[in-house]
Amino acid sequence: MAEFPSLGGVNSSGEWGPKQAASIPLGLLYQPFSKSERLGMAAEISQSSYNYRTRRYNRHPTKEKDETESFHLVDTSQTKSFRFNPRRNQRRYNNYYNQFESKDQKQQHAQRSRNRERDRLRLEMKYKKKWKRTANRRVDRFQRKNLKASAEIKPSWPILKEVSFPELNKATFEVPKAEDLYLAGSVPYLARSLEGVRAKNPERLALPKNRRPNYPKTAYDDPIMDKHAKEGKANVFATEEVLAYLMSAARSFYPFDIIVRKENGCIYFDKRDGGPIDQSTVDENALRPPMEEDEKHINSPKNLNRELSAVTRFYKSQTLTRKKKPETMGNKSPFSDKIPTGYRYRVWELHGDFKLMARCHHDAICVEKVQEKQKRHFVATKALLEFGKDMFKDGWRKQLESQRGSVLITAMKNNGCMFSRWVISSLLSANKEIKVAFVSRRDPKVSTSHVILGVETLNTQQTAAEMDIKLENGFAIVASLVNLIDKEEEDGEFRIVREATKQSIKVVRVLDDESDEEEDSGDDQDDDDEPLFDAY
Repeated sequence: MAEFPSLGGVNSSGEWGPKQAASIPLGLLYQPFSKSERLGMAAEISQSSYNYRTRRYNRHPTKEKDETESFHLVDTSQTKSFRFNPRRNQRRYNNYYNQFESKDQKQQHAQRSRNRERDRLRLEMKYKKKWKRTANRRVDRFQRKNLKASAEIKPSWPILKEVSFPELNKATFEVPKAEDLYLAGSVPYLARSLEGVRAKNPERLALPKNRRPNYPKTAYDDPIMDKHAKEGKANVFATEEVLAYLMSAARSFYPFDIIVRKENGCIYFDKRDGGPIDQSTVDENALRPPMEEDEKHINSPKNLNRELSAVTRFYKSQTLTRKKKPETMGNKSPFSDKIPTGYRYRVWELHGDFKLMARCHHDAICVEKVQEKQKRHFVATKALLEFGKDMFKDGWRKQLESQRGSVLITAMKNNGCMFSRWVISSLLSANKEIKVAFVSRRDPKVSTSHVILGVETLNTQQTAAEMDIKLENGFAIVASLVNLIDKEEEDGEFRIVREATKQSIKVVRVLDDESDEEEDSGDDQDDDDEPLFDAY
């Protein structure tokens, strides 16, 4: 190894350094380097060579350590904690002593736990019912404050009976088989083009030339029913719409009245032209139905119901095809209908000698291909109306594309009474399906222009099962009313009234001296309030 020569000490001039320039030995190579390069450690003078554990100095303190000695492995896994766990110890304690218990003691423990769970559920149901009753009272106070009676009931009229809605729901009666006595009119075919309409590309609702409503004739003015009454084939007469309203009275929210006439051993259930039975309802069963106080406002309940009734008629005329001729039912229609309609007069035998005859109708015939065979069935056409300020933000235009089922369920909840009337009418008429159109306003502030956003098909039997609609309960209501009116010895006129502030229906007898005045005033009022929809 090369040796370093002595470089000297301090110069005579007082400067520190070598006395003369040292010559570099030839055997020692010089390595050039850059200032940017990092230099290693030349000597370690900060490390102490004293070992406190052995109390000795290391023999080679400057010896380089192995790189692996300075490497430490860090363990990130959680260590098990052996702290006291009271639940685990309690389980051990219980398991130890449970093995000494008898079977009777174990059964007693199980019975106590079941009783505690049962009491908890009962208490929970109790508070839920209490909260629901409180909420319903609040909603009823909000909803019913501005509702008016559909007809004036004078205090001098005697009340025969008042039945609450819970009692109506409990009544049952075995449904008899229906018998077709007479078929009349013609049924047009259904156009399937509107069933493919989507909310992204809506179809405009066409407006017919004649927009004046044509209310169906009452049972008392029906010539076919009058003929069968004289022949003695039936003694209780009603239309399909009146029966559906009676059978779904417990689901109603708006007030209504039905006229009952007893004459020559026959009982007629009738309606008033332009009354609640002839009108469709908008969000009748919603938590907050339309309650606009100003009757002239387009969103008042009265105007909304008229608007939906007109929209239903317009949709029916638009959904029928003109490529095929209507199918005749066998006899000529007894009425002058603007739209071809098929009528089916059916009879049900009630208890005793009573036979109920109802006039049912068919809106259209639907043709479907099943296993390369064409099958036909009758359908009913109905419509729902969308209105309000937020219908473009969170309305049917956005929800029908992705949430069609939820939109239909919400509509059924908000219009429970109207859907039940549709289903009962279809069950009585033997309509297999109901075509429901989602109709919306083109402008929230204009009630004379609408678009069709989509059409949904409902199976009558399945919808009745989902909504818990039973004809046994409906026929029991009709049979009880027939018995009550038949007990009156004298012929005359009666009223079945559903008041706005009570959850019940009343059967009132109209006195002979005041019935004529009531009819005259009611006819004048209906003529003044008749919805013409000239704005269409």
